[in-house]
Amino acid sequence: MFRGIPSPSGRQQGMNLDEKIDDLPRGRAAGARRNAKGRRQSWTGCRPHIDAADGGIPSGCIPTSASLHDSRAAIPLATMTDGRVTWLHELMDSAHDAPEIRRHGEQSGHVPIIDVNPRRDKALKEIREMEPRARANVNIPDPKAIRY
Repeated sequence: MFRGIPSPSGRQQGMNLDEKIDDLPRGRAAGARRNAKGRRQSWTGCRPHIDAADGGIPSGCIPTSASLHDSRAAIPLATMTDGRVTWLHELMDSAHDAPEIRRHGEQSGHVPIIDVNPRRDKALKEIREMEPRARANVNIPDPKAIRY
């Protein structure tokens, strides 16, 4: 939340499925960014956000503008899929690490398994780098990593 304005994910909490989907940009979009290797990557058009079950079987899809961040489509897509499939875990990458997305999954009766995004927190980054080594030293597997 920034200056009292709810985030897009926070705003979606009180909406029904049709309102959540209508809130997403659907037209053609153009944009650019630097990828992980430092090269400029550009895009134009639309892209699908797909919810998949075990084995990669699609259970829901929402087409949006290419510039839409994955986290914005997470709650509408989970709501859509919830009416079609029964599942226990919501598996997502660090782009979906937001309190609203975690809360939505928990309120739906699911266990969110979302990779933590340390953002700019240097201390958290260091802890995340040290933890696997510490687990390996005492031979304790990480249950969340096994499920992920």
